Amino acid sequence: MSVVDDYLAGQEEAAHPIVRALDAAIRGVEPGFDVAVKYRMVMYTLDAKWRNWIIAVGTSTRGVQLRFLQGVLLDDPLGVLRAGSSHLMTWDFPFGAEIDPGAVAGYVRDALAKRDFSPKKSP
Repeated sequence: MSVVDDYLAGQEEAAHPIVRALDAAIRGVEPGFDVAVKYRMVMYTLDAKWRNWIIAVGTSTRGVQLRFLQGVLLDDPLGVLRAGSSHLMTWDFPFGAEIDPGAVAGYVRDALAKRDFSPKKSP
């Protein structure tokens, strides 16, 4: 079983197609992602740098969330990102949502391009 299969074994059936579609779009951009379940989410990073993960996919009772650790740095051409913290941004997908792999891939590419930059705190 894959990491995603293991994760989905404990999730609502309604989340399965969305999580699988997001995983395919994410890995389509970067097949070399390290993938693991951490903090009850499927997390994606490079070079096993889990402290500085790039993307995560999680579920709730209402749908699936695509999280970007440094999301505040991302362009948001679709206006879909919701603030989660001073850095984190989330794209929410209600159960039954259709996933646009091209749109997701665009956000993933942007997150990868900006992963080495982080918002600077004011002195």
